[in-house]
Amino acid sequence: MTPGANSSLLQIGVPVQVDFGGLVRVVEPFQVSQRNWSRVAIANVDSGGRGAPAERVFLKQFVDRGGKVHFEQLDYERDGSRRAALVRQDALRVVSVIGEAPDAAVLAYPAMRMATPDELLRQDPGLAASVLPQILAGAAAFLRALPAAGKACSNSSPHGAPLGAPLKCKQREYGSPSTALSFKGLDVRNIGVLLDEQGRLVPGTPVIFDLGRPYLAPIEEAAAKLFVSCGLLNWGLPLRRFLSGPDPDIVAAGAKVFAEFLDPAAIEAEIALQQRFRLHDAQGSSGVMRLAKRLIVATVGRSYLRQLRRACRRQIGNARPR
Repeated sequence: MTPGANSSLLQIGVPVQVDFGGLVRVVEPFQVSQRNWSRVAIANVDSGGRGAPAERVFLKQFVDRGGKVHFEQLDYERDGSRRAALVRQDALRVVSVIGEAPDAAVLAYPAMRMATPDELLRQDPGLAASVLPQILAGAAAFLRALPAAGKACSNSSPHGAPLGAPLKCKQREYGSPSTALSFKGLDVRNIGVLLDEQGRLVPGTPVIFDLGRPYLAPIEEAAAKLFVSCGLLNWGLPLRRFLSGPDPDIVAAGAKVFAEFLDPAAIEAEIALQQRFRLHDAQGSSGVMRLAKRLIVATVGRSYLRQLRRACRRQIGNARPR
Protein backbone atom coordinates (compact mmCIF):
# COMPACT_ATOMS: atom_id res chain seq x y z
CA MET A 1 0.00 0.00 0.00
CA THR A 2 1.08 3.58 -0.55
CA PRO A 3 1.62 5.94 2.40
CA GLY A 4 -1.31 8.13 3.38
CA ALA A 5 -4.61 8.21 5.20
CA ASN A 6 -5.85 5.03 3.54
CA SER A 7 -2.64 3.02 3.77
CA SER A 8 -3.11 1.11 7.05
CA LEU A 9 -5.34 -1.70 8.17
CA LEU A 10 -8.89 -0.78 9.04
CA GLN A 11 -8.98 0.20 12.70
CA ILE A 12 -11.74 1.33 15.04
CA GLY A 13 -11.85 5.13 15.14
CA VAL A 14 -9.28 5.60 12.35
CA PRO A 15 -10.86 7.54 9.45
CA VAL A 16 -10.69 6.36 5.85
CA GLN A 17 -11.44 8.40 2.75
CA VAL A 18 -13.87 6.60 0.45
CA ASP A 19 -14.90 7.66 -3.04
CA PHE A 20 -18.67 7.26 -3.49
CA GLY A 21 -18.96 7.72 -7.23
CA GLY A 22 -16.97 10.94 -7.35
CA LEU A 23 -18.01 12.23 -3.93
CA VAL A 24 -15.26 11.59 -1.39
CA ARG A 25 -16.46 11.12 2.19
CA VAL A 26 -14.64 10.29 5.40
CA VAL A 27 -15.85 7.09 7.03
CA GLU A 28 -14.95 6.01 10.55
CA PRO A 29 -15.07 2.32 11.49
CA PHE A 30 -16.63 1.50 14.86
CA GLN A 31 -16.59 -2.29 14.49
CA VAL A 32 -13.74 -4.24 12.89
CA SER A 33 -12.93 -7.94 12.52
CA GLN A 34 -10.27 -9.92 10.69
CA ARG A 35 -11.24 -12.92 8.58
CA ASN A 36 -8.96 -15.44 6.93
CA TRP A 37 -8.96 -13.64 3.59
CA SER A 38 -10.24 -10.14 4.34
CA ARG A 39 -10.70 -7.51 7.03
CA VAL A 40 -14.20 -6.08 7.44
CA ALA A 41 -15.74 -3.16 9.29
CA ILE A 42 -18.96 -1.29 9.93
CA ALA A 43 -18.39 2.46 9.64
CA ASN A 44 -20.23 5.75 9.97
CA VAL A 45 -20.11 8.09 6.98
CA ASP A 46 -19.42 11.75 7.68
CA SER A 47 -22.25 13.96 6.43
CA GLY A 48 -19.77 16.29 4.75
CA GLY A 49 -21.00 19.31 6.67
CA ARG A 50 -24.40 19.21 4.99
CA GLY A 51 -26.35 18.52 8.15
CA ALA A 52 -27.49 15.12 6.99
CA PRO A 53 -27.54 12.28 9.53
CA ALA A 54 -24.60 9.90 9.41
CA GLU A 55 -25.00 6.87 7.23
CA ARG A 56 -23.45 3.47 7.82
CA VAL A 57 -21.50 1.35 5.38
CA PHE A 58 -19.92 -2.09 5.37
CA LEU A 59 -16.23 -2.00 4.44
CA LYS A 60 -14.26 -4.92 3.07
CA GLN A 61 -10.49 -4.64 2.95
CA PHE A 62 -8.70 -7.25 0.84
CA VAL A 63 -5.98 -8.05 3.36
CA ASP A 64 -5.64 -11.62 4.62
CA ARG A 65 -4.89 -12.79 8.13
CA GLY A 66 -1.18 -12.78 7.36
CA GLY A 67 -1.27 -9.12 6.29
CA LYS A 68 -0.92 -9.73 2.55
CA VAL A 69 -2.85 -7.31 0.34
CA HIS A 70 -4.87 -8.75 -2.57
CA PHE A 71 -5.63 -5.87 -4.92
CA GLU A 72 -6.59 -8.31 -7.68
CA GLN A 73 -9.38 -9.70 -5.49
CA LEU A 74 -10.77 -6.19 -5.07
CA ASP A 75 -10.93 -5.85 -8.85
CA TYR A 76 -12.60 -9.26 -9.21
CA GLU A 77 -15.21 -8.54 -6.54
CA ARG A 78 -16.02 -5.09 -7.89
CA ASP A 79 -16.48 -6.53 -11.37
CA GLY A 80 -18.53 -9.44 -10.04
CA SER A 81 -20.83 -7.13 -8.10
CA ARG A 82 -21.48 -4.97 -11.14
CA ARG A 83 -22.09 -7.90 -13.48
CA ALA A 84 -24.37 -9.65 -10.97
CA ALA A 85 -26.49 -6.50 -10.73
CA LEU A 86 -27.20 -6.84 -14.46
CA VAL A 87 -28.51 -10.42 -14.19
CA ARG A 88 -32.17 -10.18 -15.09
CA GLN A 89 -34.12 -11.69 -12.22
CA ASP A 90 -36.17 -10.38 -9.32
CA ALA A 91 -35.81 -13.17 -6.76
CA LEU A 92 -32.57 -11.93 -5.16
CA ARG A 93 -31.32 -8.41 -4.47
CA VAL A 94 -27.65 -8.01 -5.34
CA VAL A 95 -25.64 -6.09 -2.73
CA SER A 96 -23.62 -3.78 -4.97
CA VAL A 97 -20.43 -1.82 -4.39
CA ILE A 98 -21.24 1.83 -3.61
CA GLY A 99 -17.75 3.19 -2.90
CA GLU A 100 -14.08 2.37 -2.80
CA ALA A 101 -10.70 3.38 -1.45
CA PRO A 102 -8.38 1.67 -3.96
CA ASP A 103 -5.10 2.59 -2.27
CA ALA A 104 -6.34 0.95 0.93
CA ALA A 105 -7.75 -2.08 -0.95
CA VAL A 106 -11.21 -1.26 0.41
CA LEU A 107 -14.68 -1.59 -1.11
CA ALA A 108 -17.79 -0.11 0.51
CA TYR A 109 -21.27 -1.59 0.52
CA PRO A 110 -24.52 -0.49 2.13
CA ALA A 111 -24.62 -1.71 5.73
CA MET A 112 -27.37 -4.28 6.21
CA ARG A 113 -28.45 -6.32 9.17
CA MET A 114 -28.89 -9.80 7.75
CA ALA A 115 -28.57 -13.48 8.53
CA THR A 116 -27.44 -16.27 6.22
CA PRO A 117 -28.82 -19.84 6.35
CA ASP A 118 -25.73 -21.29 8.07
CA GLU A 119 -25.92 -18.59 10.76
CA LEU A 120 -29.62 -19.20 11.26
CA LEU A 121 -29.13 -22.95 11.60
CA ARG A 122 -26.83 -22.22 14.55
CA GLN A 123 -28.82 -19.41 16.14
CA ASP A 124 -32.48 -19.95 15.24
CA PRO A 125 -33.19 -23.31 13.53
CA GLY A 126 -36.92 -22.57 13.37
CA LEU A 127 -36.35 -19.36 11.43
CA ALA A 128 -33.83 -21.15 9.23
CA ALA A 129 -36.43 -23.77 8.30
CA SER A 130 -38.97 -21.08 7.47
CA VAL A 131 -36.72 -18.98 5.19
CA LEU A 132 -34.64 -21.70 3.52
CA PRO A 133 -37.27 -22.47 0.84
CA GLN A 134 -37.30 -18.79 -0.19
CA ILE A 135 -33.50 -18.67 -0.25
CA LEU A 136 -33.28 -21.81 -2.40
CA ALA A 137 -36.03 -20.57 -4.74
CA GLY A 138 -34.17 -17.27 -5.12
CA ALA A 139 -30.92 -19.09 -5.84
CA ALA A 140 -32.65 -21.23 -8.47
CA ALA A 141 -34.13 -18.15 -10.17
CA PHE A 142 -30.73 -16.46 -10.20
CA LEU A 143 -29.20 -19.65 -11.62
CA ARG A 144 -31.74 -19.88 -14.44
CA ALA A 145 -30.88 -16.30 -15.49
CA LEU A 146 -27.13 -16.96 -15.80
CA PRO A 147 -27.07 -18.41 -19.36
CA ALA A 148 -28.77 -15.30 -20.75
CA ALA A 149 -26.51 -13.10 -18.65
CA GLY A 150 -23.48 -14.88 -20.06
CA LYS A 151 -24.58 -14.24 -23.63
CA ALA A 152 -25.18 -10.59 -22.85
CA CYS A 153 -21.81 -10.06 -21.18
CA SER A 154 -19.56 -7.43 -22.72
CA ASN A 155 -17.04 -4.91 -21.48
CA SER A 156 -19.69 -2.27 -21.09
CA SER A 157 -22.90 -1.86 -19.17
CA PRO A 158 -26.08 -0.70 -20.97
CA HIS A 159 -24.96 2.88 -20.20
CA GLY A 160 -21.44 2.40 -21.51
CA ALA A 161 -19.70 2.23 -18.13
CA PRO A 162 -16.72 -0.16 -18.16
CA LEU A 163 -17.24 -3.37 -16.24
CA GLY A 164 -13.70 -4.69 -16.29
CA ALA A 165 -11.56 -7.04 -18.32
CA PRO A 166 -13.15 -9.58 -20.69
CA LEU A 167 -14.40 -12.59 -18.81
CA LYS A 168 -12.34 -15.75 -18.75
CA CYS A 169 -14.13 -18.67 -20.37
CA LYS A 170 -13.51 -21.93 -18.52
CA GLN A 171 -13.90 -25.02 -20.69
CA ARG A 172 -15.08 -28.17 -18.92
CA GLU A 173 -15.48 -31.76 -19.99
CA TYR A 174 -19.01 -31.86 -18.62
CA GLY A 175 -22.28 -30.10 -19.22
CA SER A 176 -23.39 -27.39 -21.60
CA PRO A 177 -21.21 -25.00 -23.63
CA SER A 178 -19.18 -22.66 -21.42
CA THR A 179 -21.37 -19.62 -21.97
CA ALA A 180 -23.23 -19.06 -18.68
CA LEU A 181 -22.14 -16.30 -16.33
CA SER A 182 -20.71 -17.77 -13.13
CA PHE A 183 -19.03 -16.47 -10.00
CA LYS A 184 -16.31 -17.88 -7.78
CA GLY A 185 -18.35 -17.07 -4.65
CA LEU A 186 -21.68 -18.47 -5.81
CA ASP A 187 -22.90 -20.12 -2.59
CA VAL A 188 -26.17 -20.33 -0.65
CA ARG A 189 -24.23 -19.13 2.39
CA ASN A 190 -23.78 -15.85 0.52
CA ILE A 191 -27.54 -15.31 0.43
CA GLY A 192 -29.17 -13.66 3.42
CA VAL A 193 -32.49 -12.47 4.75
CA LEU A 194 -32.83 -8.99 6.22
CA LEU A 195 -33.45 -8.46 9.93
CA ASP A 196 -34.62 -5.43 11.90
CA GLU A 197 -32.79 -3.92 14.88
CA GLN A 198 -34.45 -6.47 17.17
CA GLY A 199 -33.27 -9.36 15.03
CA ARG A 200 -36.72 -10.06 13.61
CA LEU A 201 -37.22 -11.12 10.01
CA VAL A 202 -37.99 -8.29 7.59
CA PRO A 203 -40.35 -9.57 4.86
CA GLY A 204 -38.99 -9.07 1.37
CA THR A 205 -36.46 -10.24 -1.18
CA PRO A 206 -33.34 -12.06 0.08
CA VAL A 207 -29.98 -10.49 -0.74
CA ILE A 208 -26.95 -12.05 -2.41
CA PHE A 209 -23.42 -10.78 -1.77
CA ASP A 210 -19.70 -11.65 -1.94
CA LEU A 211 -20.02 -13.19 -5.39
CA GLY A 212 -16.36 -12.64 -6.18
CA ARG A 213 -14.70 -13.14 -9.54
CA PRO A 214 -17.04 -13.52 -12.55
CA TYR A 215 -16.28 -15.87 -15.43
CA LEU A 216 -18.00 -17.94 -18.11
CA ALA A 217 -18.55 -21.67 -17.61
CA PRO A 218 -21.20 -24.37 -18.13
CA ILE A 219 -24.40 -23.67 -16.22
CA GLU A 220 -23.90 -27.05 -14.55
CA GLU A 221 -20.86 -25.63 -12.74
CA ALA A 222 -22.90 -22.81 -11.18
CA ALA A 223 -25.59 -25.32 -10.19
CA ALA A 224 -22.98 -27.59 -8.58
CA LYS A 225 -21.64 -24.66 -6.54
CA LEU A 226 -25.08 -23.88 -5.14
CA PHE A 227 -26.02 -27.51 -4.58
CA VAL A 228 -22.79 -28.51 -2.83
CA SER A 229 -22.97 -25.40 -0.66
CA CYS A 230 -26.31 -26.67 0.68
CA GLY A 231 -24.39 -29.63 2.06
CA LEU A 232 -21.82 -27.33 3.68
CA LEU A 233 -24.28 -25.43 5.88
CA ASN A 234 -23.25 -27.50 8.92
CA TRP A 235 -19.53 -26.98 8.32
CA GLY A 236 -17.66 -25.32 11.21
CA LEU A 237 -18.86 -24.39 14.66
CA PRO A 238 -20.64 -25.44 16.75
CA LEU A 239 -18.79 -28.74 16.76
CA ARG A 240 -22.02 -30.66 17.35
CA ARG A 241 -23.35 -29.66 13.94
CA PHE A 242 -19.97 -30.20 12.29
CA LEU A 243 -19.80 -33.73 13.69
CA SER A 244 -23.33 -34.48 12.47
CA GLY A 245 -22.27 -33.94 8.87
CA PRO A 246 -24.41 -32.57 6.03
CA ASP A 247 -28.11 -32.18 6.76
CA PRO A 248 -29.79 -34.80 4.51
CA ASP A 249 -33.06 -32.86 4.31
CA ILE A 250 -31.31 -29.70 3.14
CA VAL A 251 -29.25 -31.64 0.58
CA ALA A 252 -32.48 -33.21 -0.68
CA ALA A 253 -34.16 -29.78 -0.91
CA GLY A 254 -31.20 -28.44 -2.87
CA ALA A 255 -31.24 -31.40 -5.22
CA LYS A 256 -34.91 -30.83 -5.93
CA VAL A 257 -34.71 -27.09 -6.60
CA PHE A 258 -31.56 -27.26 -8.79
CA ALA A 259 -32.47 -30.59 -10.46
CA GLU A 260 -32.70 -29.33 -14.05
CA PHE A 261 -29.03 -28.27 -14.07
CA LEU A 262 -27.36 -30.93 -11.93
CA ASP A 263 -24.57 -32.95 -13.48
CA PRO A 264 -22.70 -35.68 -11.54
CA ALA A 265 -19.32 -34.76 -13.02
CA ALA A 266 -19.77 -31.07 -12.16
CA ILE A 267 -20.79 -31.96 -8.61
CA GLU A 268 -17.81 -34.25 -8.16
CA ALA A 269 -15.49 -31.51 -9.44
CA GLU A 270 -16.97 -28.99 -6.98
CA ILE A 271 -16.63 -31.34 -4.01
CA ALA A 272 -13.00 -32.03 -4.98
CA LEU A 273 -12.39 -28.28 -5.17
CA GLN A 274 -13.94 -27.76 -1.74
CA GLN A 275 -11.81 -30.55 -0.33
CA ARG A 276 -8.59 -29.03 -1.65
CA PHE A 277 -9.48 -25.57 -0.43
CA ARG A 278 -10.77 -26.49 3.01
CA LEU A 279 -8.09 -28.98 3.96
CA HIS A 280 -5.33 -26.76 2.58
CA ASP A 281 -6.77 -23.78 4.47
CA ALA A 282 -6.58 -25.76 7.71
CA GLN A 283 -3.03 -26.91 7.05
CA GLY A 284 -1.97 -23.37 6.28
CA SER A 285 -3.17 -22.09 9.64
CA SER A 286 -0.55 -21.00 12.12
CA GLY A 287 -0.31 -20.19 15.82
CA VAL A 288 -0.98 -22.20 18.95
CA MET A 289 -4.57 -20.94 19.22
CA ARG A 290 -5.36 -22.36 15.79
CA LEU A 291 -3.87 -25.82 16.35
CA ALA A 292 -7.25 -27.20 17.44
CA LYS A 293 -8.86 -25.95 14.25
CA ARG A 294 -6.19 -27.63 12.14
CA LEU A 295 -6.69 -30.96 13.90
CA ILE A 296 -10.49 -30.79 13.75
CA VAL A 297 -10.66 -29.86 10.08
CA ALA A 298 -8.08 -32.47 9.16
CA THR A 299 -10.10 -35.22 10.85
CA VAL A 300 -13.76 -34.20 11.18
CA GLY A 301 -13.53 -32.24 7.93
CA ARG A 302 -12.39 -35.26 5.92
CA SER A 303 -15.24 -37.33 7.33
CA TYR A 304 -17.72 -34.53 6.61
CA LEU A 305 -16.64 -34.29 2.97
CA ARG A 306 -16.93 -38.06 2.52
CA GLN A 307 -20.48 -37.88 3.83
CA LEU A 308 -21.21 -34.94 1.55
CA ARG A 309 -20.02 -36.86 -1.50
CA ARG A 310 -22.27 -39.82 -0.62
CA ALA A 311 -25.28 -37.58 0.09
CA CYS A 312 -24.91 -35.72 -3.20
CA ARG A 313 -24.60 -38.91 -5.22
CA ARG A 314 -27.66 -40.34 -3.53
CA GLN A 315 -29.83 -37.26 -4.02
CA ILE A 316 -29.07 -36.37 -7.61
CA GLY A 317 -30.29 -39.79 -8.69
CA ASN A 318 -33.62 -39.06 -6.98
CA ALA A 319 -33.97 -35.46 -8.11
CA ARG A 320 -32.89 -35.39 -11.74
CA PRO A 321 -35.76 -35.23 -14.24
CA ARG A 322 -36.75 -38.48 -15.87
